[in-house]
Amino acid sequence: MQRITRLTPLNDVLARIDALVQPIATRNMAPAPGQVLAADIVVPQDTPRAASALRDGWAVRADALADAGSYAALPLPVVPQWVDAGDPMPPDADAVAPQDAVSVQDGRAEALAPATPGDGVVPQGGDARADEILLRAGTRLTSLLVEVLARARIAQVSVRAPRADDDYVIARGGTGSGRNDDAVERLAAQGRVECHGIAISPGETAAFGIIGAKPVLLLPGRIDAATALRLTVGRHLLGRLSAATDVDLAFKLPLTRKVASPLGLAEVIPVRVADGAAEPLASGIWPLAAMAQANGWILVPAESEGYPAGSEVVIKSWA
Repeated sequence: MQRITRLTPLNDVLARIDALVQPIATRNMAPAPGQVLAADIVVPQDTPRAASALRDGWAVRADALADAGSYAALPLPVVPQWVDAGDPMPPDADAVAPQDAVSVQDGRAEALAPATPGDGVVPQGGDARADEILLRAGTRLTSLLVEVLARARIAQVSVRAPRADDDYVIARGGTGSGRNDDAVERLAAQGRVECHGIAISPGETAAFGIIGAKPVLLLPGRIDAATALRLTVGRHLLGRLSAATDVDLAFKLPLTRKVASPLGLAEVIPVRVADGAAEPLASGIWPLAAMAQANGWILVPAESEGYPAGSEVVIKSWA
């Protein structure tokens, strides 16, 4: 049977990952959420390339409407051009007046409200200037950032996007001392085991090792233990492979009740954030109901016995 001889402190495991795991090679790809940029993104050209309409309306010269008002309609010499949002501005126009600011009847136009130069207009380079650094290397792309890159007409980026099996292995089950548990033995046969047994609750039977240059993280079979390891060691490993520089969003909130934790084990506690406070949902073993309600988590260090009710703790994202 597989046997755990000692529990390796969580921080030692993370430090071992940093020492052994190198960022993967870069790939040129179309931007997608989850990728980590391997190089700064520099804007290739002004965006927009020419002044453009910010809204639908009448393209006008603002000084021609200066004296207009709802009680003193101002005749215009010509009917102004209608533009949709995103259309290039006509060369003689410097503002986009709302639909109701101009009345057009029988081929004649009257201004019913004044306009200010620049109203309703995105100037050339108003979104981004040529040669401006838009995003820094190490940034993890989100859906919003992918749209930003599309707006800047950037179709290819240099990224690090770790792929399972090709760049790393995260497997679940077979890490304990059961009759059929042999995941750690198989890891030892194909590569080397850096640690079997991590001082974290839940998840003590997890293992980390290397096959060739490929890092391998073996998770316990239980869903709560596997989740705790993914949130702590798994995220760290993927961040190392992708050379990500972004920091997980975290914030402080008071606990609604005390948390008791055993000394010597770092402990992941699922919490439910509501009404400006964090409610601890489970400790040790996580019931399914606790995992279903959780929207955040806290980490109790191995040297701490927990926190009293009302203590401010750091809440990390559950996603």
